[in-house]
Amino acid sequence: CLGSYGFVPHYESGDERSTAELYVDGVRSEVGGDSVPFELIEAASNALDIEMDENYLTPAVAFRIAEKAFDFADELYTIDESEPSSTVTAVTESEEDIYSSSLAISLRQHQSKILREWAFGLKQFAAAQCA
Repeated sequence: CLGSYGFVPHYESGDERSTAELYVDGVRSEVGGDSVPFELIEAASNALDIEMDENYLTPAVAFRIAEKAFDFADELYTIDESEPSSTVTAVTESEEDIYSSSLAISLRQHQSKILREWAFGLKQFAAAQCA
């Protein structure tokens, strides 16, 4: 569905079908909605040297995954200085190049928003577990 990639106008990012790709401790997974992929939990547990038991999403694991998600969201949202500017005039770039660059920027910002919302919910979960 193109909606999950941010190309459908007026698409609600709160929709549970909205996902973003996340790398945590060498594992790639799609995240979104209110679930945490088991592979991410397992990789974060291993990185923290925490043995998994029936309560495998511990606050420490949840905080680690959430921090990684916030970091990656920041990377997505920040436009790399080495990339060509999206404000280059039409003299040097074609209209299609400018439009495709703006779509790429929009996609990165949308993915960043999904990751931030997901990570915020994960941090809230972890904080509630500590209370």
